[in-house]
Amino acid sequence: MTGALSIRGLTVAIDGATILDRVDVDVGGGQWLAVIGPNGAGKTTMLRCLAGSVGYEGSIRLEGRDLGGLTARRRAQTVAVVPQHPVFPDGMSVADYVLLGRTPHITLFGFEGVADKRVVGGLMDHLGLEALARRPISTLSGGERQRAVIARALAQEPSLLLLDEPTTALDLGHQHEVLTLVDELRLARSLTVISALHDLTLAGQYAEHFLLLNGGVVVADGMASEVLVPELLERCYGTPVTVVDSDGTLVVVPPRPGRRAVSRDSR
Repeated sequence: MTGALSIRGLTVAIDGATILDRVDVDVGGGQWLAVIGPNGAGKTTMLRCLAGSVGYEGSIRLEGRDLGGLTARRRAQTVAVVPQHPVFPDGMSVADYVLLGRTPHITLFGFEGVADKRVVGGLMDHLGLEALARRPISTLSGGERQRAVIARALAQEPSLLLLDEPTTALDLGHQHEVLTLVDELRLARSLTVISALHDLTLAGQYAEHFLLLNGGVVVADGMASEVLVPELLERCYGTPVTVVDSDGTLVVVPPRPGRRAVSRDSR
C-alpha cells in the first residue's frame, strides 16, 4: 500500500533516560495517525525519529524502504515536517519561503527550474496564498503563516507528512481551517499524516488512528473508540475525564474540580 508505514521496536535513550521504549505501530497508506499522551510522553521525539533528526534503535519502514538507510536528501523528498515553532527568515517573501520546499529536488549548485516553480505556484493557488506571494511572510496572520508552512512542506512532494502541534497559538477557527486543509490534501494526494496533538477532541475530529503514549511506552493503539476511553486517559493524564459521543465525534472534557467524571457507558 502506497505510503504504508511500519515501526518496530522504536527506542530512544538520551543521557541514560529512555524516551521511547520499543514502540510498535503500523499506519496504512493515506491514513492519519494522531500520537497523543501527556507532556513528556515521547510524542515529539517519535516525530523527530521519523524526520531523521534523532538517533534511535529499531526500524522505521515507509513503503517497504528503511528510512534509516536513506540519505538526508532522499529522506527530505519522502518525509516533510510542519514544526511546532517554524522559523521565518526576515524579509523573505511568501513565494520564496514556499520555494524552499523544493530544495531536496534541486542539485547542488543548481537553481529552481520551471517545474519547481510550477509545483510551488499550484500549491500556493490551492492553499489560497497566491495573492500573498510577494508579502514578507513575517507580516502574515497566524493562519496564513501556517498555510505557508504547510505549502512549503508539501512542495517537497512527500509520502509522509509530520505535524508537531500544528494548531499551537491558533484560534478555534484557524485550528479547524488548518486541519481541514491538511485532511483535504491528505485525501487528494494519498498522504500519510502523523500528528502530535494535545487537544484530544480536535484530534478525534480528523485522525482515523490513535497511538496513546505514556512515559515512552504504548498504552493503546487503535481507533478513537478504542483509545479515547476514560479509564485509559485518566491513567495517563492523571485526571478523570468525561468522554461524550457528539454525533460520532468523541468530546473529551476534564471535569471541574469537585465534579465526578462520567464515562461514555454511564450516560
